[in-house]
Amino acid sequence: MIRVFNTKEEYNIFTSNGNDLKSGDLYYVLEDGGTHFNTNNIDGQSHDYDQIKPSGTKEITSNGEYDVTDFASASVDVPIPPEYIIPTGNIAITENGTNINVHDYATASVAVPQPSGNITLTENGTDIDIAQYATANVNVSGGGVSDMIDLIEGDIATFDIPSGTTKIRGYLFQGDTNLTSVTIPNTVTEIGMSAFSGCLYLTNVSIPSSVTTIAQSAFYNCSSLTSVNIPNSVTTIGNNAFSYCINATNLTIGTGITSIGNNAFDYNNSLTTLTINTPNINFTCFQSKTTLTTLNFGNSVTEIGAVAFNGCSGLTTITIPSGVTSIGNMVFRNCSNLASVTVEATTPPTLGTNVFQGDSNLAHIYVPSASVSAYQSASGWSDYSSIIEAIPSA
Repeated sequence: MIRVFNTKEEYNIFTSNGNDLKSGDLYYVLEDGGTHFNTNNIDGQSHDYDQIKPSGTKEITSNGEYDVTDFASASVDVPIPPEYIIPTGNIAITENGTNINVHDYATASVAVPQPSGNITLTENGTDIDIAQYATANVNVSGGGVSDMIDLIEGDIATFDIPSGTTKIRGYLFQGDTNLTSVTIPNTVTEIGMSAFSGCLYLTNVSIPSSVTTIAQSAFYNCSSLTSVNIPNSVTTIGNNAFSYCINATNLTIGTGITSIGNNAFDYNNSLTTLTINTPNINFTCFQSKTTLTTLNFGNSVTEIGAVAFNGCSGLTTITIPSGVTSIGNMVFRNCSNLASVTVEATTPPTLGTNVFQGDSNLAHIYVPSASVSAYQSASGWSDYSSIIEAIPSA
């Protein structure tokens, strides 16, 4: 960000009152016409540099002894630590310069275009005032892709994360209400904590099959997401990862999940279709999803853990695939509109207690015709022997 101060004293008062400049901020002092750079303790100390330099390779020394009065035209060189990068592109500078946050750039230069024609810098620098430039381009070029990416907050609607990136760092896009679509390359393995939290208008995100970890609150309160597809590569979903995605109607969970955090899908109040492919459904984050009307189990599912779908009153029919060998306690308890359950396994799965307790409308449990007697006499299933019958012929 470029901040403008009337005097250096005004800048000193700004910082002494507890205000802070981010690493790499520029500030412009009208009194001396200087554009300065503040490291904000990048190396454990705070330094101010005069960053105006001529075209060419002449270096600015750390004590800033090259003054703007020495040069007729110049660019602003921003020596940011190498972990901050942004893809090549152009970002507009508004009249007051607030769109340019140099904290977000790589070790490139921020070019400040002159108005048409040549402008001469006067002794006090008054002719080079950023406010003169109503519209300009910042040309950004970074050297190599690292694991950390940053961008101009609040200015980008669609964003393509550079190929080669392996981690989307925590809080990267947090609260960016302009972001509507993001493309994640198949080199990314981790989506960091709160990386997209509060991106209220993010409607389109595709998680590639390279991702193994979706951290805590990664997509928290992304209220415009309508569909989420978690690929088979993902093994870990953190606490609150998709909480308050209130307009998501479709959710697919891949085969690789070994851990789902607390409240990972809380307050997803529009969820109607859930497809689960992970073998062991030992999580409770879909309790009381009253909007859920369609529940699909993939053929890889072998175990449905306790109370996983307790209180899902919107369910009317369920099909449990042949690979399931265990159904936990109270899995479908209080699914008050559940009318029929089809179990495709020829050997009755182990059935927990109170699995269908409170399911007052349950009238049919369909099983393979050759297994009807086995189900009617099996532990747990025998409690429902009167409604166990053969799967109807097609």
